[in-house]
Amino acid sequence: MDYRAELGRAAAHVHALGYTPIYLAVYGSQNYGLSLDTAAYRSDLDFKCIVLPSLRDLVEGKRPASLTVETHEGQIDIKDIRMFVEAVCKMNPAYLECLATPNCLMLKHGQCLMEMRALLPELLAQRGAAFAHACRGLFMQKERQMCHPFPAAMEKIRAYGYDGKQVHHMYRLLRMLQTFAQTGEMQLTAPQDARALLMDLKLGGVSLDDARAMIEGWKSELEAVVSRIEREHAAHGGEAAQRMTDLMHEAMLAYCRYEVRNDEYSR
Repeated sequence: MDYRAELGRAAAHVHALGYTPIYLAVYGSQNYGLSLDTAAYRSDLDFKCIVLPSLRDLVEGKRPASLTVETHEGQIDIKDIRMFVEAVCKMNPAYLECLATPNCLMLKHGQCLMEMRALLPELLAQRGAAFAHACRGLFMQKERQMCHPFPAAMEKIRAYGYDGKQVHHMYRLLRMLQTFAQTGEMQLTAPQDARALLMDLKLGGVSLDDARAMIEGWKSELEAVVSRIEREHAAHGGEAAQRMTDLMHEAMLAYCRYEVRNDEYSR
């Protein structure tokens, strides 16, 4: 599906809030091939949006932007480019996803993000073990959250005893890591042989007892694949991470110069 219109609307929304969006990416089930639009379940359309700080923000020492706003389609996670690059270099899969998805939109001043996208394979090759550790950490976080009474999850917890969406993400992360161990690539689309179970988990088709039993088995698989990645993807060099940091600095400097030329900093 082509999400350009939705990405454009999200960019306009962020701009109207007073930020300078430079790059937006679809985030979530649409990237995994697991979105639904039925009477029983409708997947939100969520975005991550990277913004540049203004010269005034930098001079006044304002905290980098980091907030989530609601739209009629879903959520927009707005992140200052400095926080985004930090999360990417820590190999956070939720932010690496923004560089891996084809569902993205580059705006004015955002060329650096296209260059960062091109650096993703090199970054994964150099920091594969860190990627595995980050995925394992997120897997464990999802386990802690599967029965937590978040307001948005209460209906599922009352009906099924747990939030199947959290467990569905655990299995998705495991399969993504297993694919990475085999190919060295971060593939967002769920493997075909995993889709039925992922959908069952998402829709509450697995009992709590069965889900817990599955999780125990997945943990063993997870530790095995993390150990394999640690052996085969030992850290070597930080050139890609440094280049991403350099690109970020260049983009920020170029935008400050643009503001000065256009007298925007005095507004």
